[in-house]
Amino acid sequence: ALPITAKSWIGKYYTLTGQPQQAEIMFRESMVELEGYNDKLGRTLQRTELSILLGDAYLQQVRAKEAANAYKTALGLVTGSKHRRYLAMAHQGLATAFLRQGLYLEGEKELLLSIKLAEEVRNDINDASLRGSFRGRKLDIYRTMMEFQVVARKDFEKAFYFAESSRNRELLDAIATQSAIKWDAHQATLNYAAGVEVPDLRRVQSDLPNNAQLVEYAITDQQLLIWLITNSGWKSYSTQIGDQQLQLLCAEYLTELQSVRDPALLKKKAGDLYAKLVEPLSRDLEPNRILVIIPDGVLGAIPFPALFSSASSRYLIEDYAVVTIPSAAVLAHTLKIGQTSAKRRPESLLVLSNPKLDTKQFPSLKPLLATEREAESVSSDYGDSLKLSYERATKLLLLQNIDRYDVVHLATHSITNEQNPLLWSVILSSNGQPGAAIDGNLRAFEIFGLKLTHPRLVIL
Repeated sequence: ALPITAKSWIGKYYTLTGQPQQAEIMFRESMVELEGYNDKLGRTLQRTELSILLGDAYLQQVRAKEAANAYKTALGLVTGSKHRRYLAMAHQGLATAFLRQGLYLEGEKELLLSIKLAEEVRNDINDASLRGSFRGRKLDIYRTMMEFQVVARKDFEKAFYFAESSRNRELLDAIATQSAIKWDAHQATLNYAAGVEVPDLRRVQSDLPNNAQLVEYAITDQQLLIWLITNSGWKSYSTQIGDQQLQLLCAEYLTELQSVRDPALLKKKAGDLYAKLVEPLSRDLEPNRILVIIPDGVLGAIPFPALFSSASSRYLIEDYAVVTIPSAAVLAHTLKIGQTSAKRRPESLLVLSNPKLDTKQFPSLKPLLATEREAESVSSDYGDSLKLSYERATKLLLLQNIDRYDVVHLATHSITNEQNPLLWSVILSSNGQPGAAIDGNLRAFEIFGLKLTHPRLVIL
């Protein structure tokens, strides 16, 4: 016979691959075998997890009442304990089971409990990557609550709050709280002091400057939700296009954009996306305001300025100054920083361009000759500017000067690191010494440790 844990893992696999009946069998067999498990606490926790997994399998089989009973069993095992992870999972599952039975009041109550528990657990996690992965697993709580507020309550204002709660919280924590880099076994980790409260729609609205209009998107299974916010009011919209259809439209557009085989087809694909993303609110957009886009999910890969209106035969960038940001909360915080550090004197610029590349270390990277011309052009708009190009585009000169300038423009390559984003690197000129091509680059964990006071804008 398979060990209990092996059977539960097989059950999880069945659940993930859409085989809930087989998953149910595995979870039930594991539950029976638990009776012979001697460790009382371990038996209780495993029964709790198996009850939650069984509830998930029931939901996949559209057996909401049985799912609710399974989640209630889990709650009965851990209620009053400190195991908030299981409590959050069970309340979340019970909420879904209630909502599928049309029990909206009960479902909303359970969702709120699950979100409260999830936020408590998240705030107890100091490590940035662990906090991010935990929130990633809990995104569906916020999504479910957001969609519930729209469908059942018709309350787009509350839905906006839960949409904001689901996105880029780690970036907000990093820029709004005390953070520190910690090295452990050659691994860089970023630690936060605490989590930051997410602003509601009214606060975001009050923080917006007069010349801005904010458009935030939220993707659900069945529809696309859109908010248009200015400091004088807000409106909401919904487009009947589900997650899968939107992903297909975006994939088709990005494929054409990368190949540029047929300009006419590319323009048509850009028009298809414009019709879904911009057309619903186009009559309410004001050309004299900056258009601030907050994308969601797959929309984060879409270059909004390049979307095309078939009606006007114009690209979005021809009618609006377009800015893309990760969340309204990040915008509100950065605007606050900008207001408190605003200076009346003319701004200064540091621009780094076309670093001398180590071709042995980075054989796939190409020189960025055009960025030197770009640097000359941009710096002509500033009375006080410093240009670091080619051999002078070094880490030493950059760090010696970066805190002396208001605007910093880094026109160079970067290398990502999916396993540890803190090792993401900005490529700079090396000094020709062995290992300098790596040590001479500016990595993300070093950026967090700079403690800059002068720059108000950095362009990568």
